[in-house]
Amino acid sequence: MLSECKICHQPIDGKTLAKLITHIGTIHLINYEEYVILTEYNSIAPKCMCGVCNERPFFNRGKYSKYALDHENFKVRESLYIEKYGSPKCLHCGGGVDFYRGEPRQFCSHVCSGLHSGGFNKKETQDKIKKVIIEKYGVDNISKLDSIKEKISEQNTGNNGWKHSPKTLEKISKSSKLAWKDNVNRRSAFSSIMHNVRIRNWQDPVYRKTILQGNLSGKHSKLHQYISSNLGLKNLGFEDEKVIFRYRVDEINFEKKIIVEINGDYVHANPAKYKADDLIIVRSSQYLAKDKWIYDQKRREALEALGFKMFVVWQSDDLDKKKIELYQLLGIDV
Repeated sequence: MLSECKICHQPIDGKTLAKLITHIGTIHLINYEEYVILTEYNSIAPKCMCGVCNERPFFNRGKYSKYALDHENFKVRESLYIEKYGSPKCLHCGGGVDFYRGEPRQFCSHVCSGLHSGGFNKKETQDKIKKVIIEKYGVDNISKLDSIKEKISEQNTGNNGWKHSPKTLEKISKSSKLAWKDNVNRRSAFSSIMHNVRIRNWQDPVYRKTILQGNLSGKHSKLHQYISSNLGLKNLGFEDEKVIFRYRVDEINFEKKIIVEINGDYVHANPAKYKADDLIIVRSSQYLAKDKWIYDQKRREALEALGFKMFVVWQSDDLDKKKIELYQLLGIDV
């Protein structure tokens, strides 16, 4: 199987990762995890999705899991939360609250929840509601109305007026019994099949790039299309989605050596809107705003060192003003 190094594009001939790992270790002086971060995560290491720590997820066999080691365990996440923030408190009364699936509850009871949201559970509020219902419907609780009783019954029984035929119900029953007859082995086999499917798909570079970047060359985001159209980049000699050095740039004018980067406010953590320690969560990973700023700055410096001028357009920028600035950079009379 012939592949290539994604850093220097040197062909690597081999059926295993051994030659690639040897190559990146001797030529580029990095290990395989650093190589994956550089080539598949745009040099920004993913963060554990537990929401409490800033550790890297567990790295195994060339890919990251969602969590750092053991952080998928709810009890571990509870301990991490208490260690970082202390025991969680009720937002209303300040009393202790429990955890649910590793996350602290907001309130200690339904009463505190209701009181905190405007006093819905207060006795005087409930008395007023009851009075209105009696005057309007003649009962002290709308659940006593026949129409409401019927709807509650439908919700509880699943009988909402649409039924399978007896023959169909019999088939469903037989299929269910067969499917769940050997529950452990069935689940194990299904899990193994899906695991193999995920591994096979992950070997496809197109699939992997689609998942990690959410974008393929020629398939621009709506933001990219909107800004490119408004600035008239195509008519100004710009070409989209070109690879320079090891970076893919949004738009480039080779004659003028100008690169236009179209930055979403959230994905690139616009400094005008986000703080350094804000956590940015996207489909491929999550990272702190300051980490994204550092990466974008290094990327900019590397491209400028090659003689290119960088022109950044943010999602929230005034496009009329940016168009004037771009024309001036290109030396075109406005």
